[in-house]
Amino acid sequence: NAIKSIQEPAPDKPTIYPVGPLVNMGSSDPNRTDESECLKWLDNQPLASVLYISFGSGGTLTCEQLNELALGLEKSVQRFLWVIRSPSSSANSSFFDSHNQNDPLSFLPTGFLGRTRDRGMVVPSWAPQVQILAHPSTGGFLTHCGWNSTLESVVNGVPLIAWPLYAEQKMNALLLTDEIKVALRPRPRSDGITG
Repeated sequence: NAIKSIQEPAPDKPTIYPVGPLVNMGSSDPNRTDESECLKWLDNQPLASVLYISFGSGGTLTCEQLNELALGLEKSVQRFLWVIRSPSSSANSSFFDSHNQNDPLSFLPTGFLGRTRDRGMVVPSWAPQVQILAHPSTGGFLTHCGWNSTLESVVNGVPLIAWPLYAEQKMNALLLTDEIKVALRPRPRSDGITG
């Protein structure tokens, strides 16, 4: 709607040409070992079969949300690549606090990694998101709806599951679900846990 509005003709108004989205598709640090592991794992998955899960560089879930997500992934029998961070006492607070130094994998339900190892990969803290979203095996993205993540997904034609945490993410989720219709948004239960 904003583009339509600024493109309406008016006296002395220049022609507007929308360009974008523009995303830096350059390579990341080649010294990271987790990058090649993630991408090699994706190379061995069927086309468009993997759900990529990441809540951005600052987003975290509570212990209850992390547990619910893990159990849901396990029961879904869906292939997944999950970038996980240690939970916080309230969703999204790690962006404003110092990052938790605990091993994020230690917060997963007992036995989760073993039970899902044939169809899932869990990566602590960081993964090469631009390359993951451009990979042909990536078929969906469970995201916090940060603007960079949104653009990277849309540019690659990857459908989204919107789970906004804070700031402009709720507005972005609304745009993705109601306006451009490239995302679904799960609703929280009565106890506030998204499941």
